[in-house]
Amino acid sequence: MGVINDLIRLRRVELGITQADMGERLGIGQRAYSRYENTDITPAPDRLYQMAAILGVSVEALIVPDAGITGASPTAIDRLVTECARLGFGCVPEYADTGRLKGYTVKSDTGSRFLSLSDIGGFMAAVNDFTAGYLRDLLGMP
Repeated sequence: MGVINDLIRLRRVELGITQADMGERLGIGQRAYSRYENTDITPAPDRLYQMAAILGVSVEALIVPDAGITGASPTAIDRLVTECARLGFGCVPEYADTGRLKGYTVKSDTGSRFLSLSDIGGFMAAVNDFTAGYLRDLLGMP
């Protein structure tokens, strides 16, 4: 599989959307949709724009790892969750009433802060790697 295929699949799974749901939203069947994720078939530009809209990210976030400009890429989210676990912080996903992922609440002994997907994407675009000090400063935690 290619990078685009992997990023589409990761984002879909992150949001809890099935392949059948994606196919329905795109006006195609589950089998046709699964080819986008399970082969090296690259979606046509108009289809890629549809997918990005459904997945709540920019097209760039689906084609460039860690792009996360309007939303956080799966890699950025994974890095946030991993670093929070390493520091002993809680990292709780928060969902909208529609069931779509809104962001994460990061919790420590001294407080908590909600980070939207845009926040996470922006931070990852600005900083190559989370460090303990940077994450503590970012969250306003000692």
